[in-house]
Amino acid sequence: MLRITVQDTGNLTEIKLEGVLQGPWNGELERCWQSARNETNNPVVVDLNGVDWLDISGLELLKDVYQEGGQLTGRSLLAQFVIQWIEDRSLEDIERLSALDDA
Repeated sequence: MLRITVQDTGNLTEIKLEGVLQGPWNGELERCWQSARNETNNPVVVDLNGVDWLDISGLELLKDVYQEGGQLTGRSLLAQFVIQWIEDRSLEDIERLSALDDA
């Protein structure tokens, strides 16, 4: 289960995630991201502090958010790992990881 809270503070729009980012929840996050991105000129920040676990498709979605100008933030160990991975890795690395998950 994933809880998604969207808050517009005037200066930025924050999408706060709590729980597990996988399966159908990825689609829900994608809808929230697209909506926030299209409805405001503010920076959109995705807060990963409350994410307990994510699957490969969740990682790919966060990579897309990052590449489309979204900011990823979080101080938890998992959040820091995910952010660093996305910043340091290329699409090919993530696709290779996805192929291993499918095997």
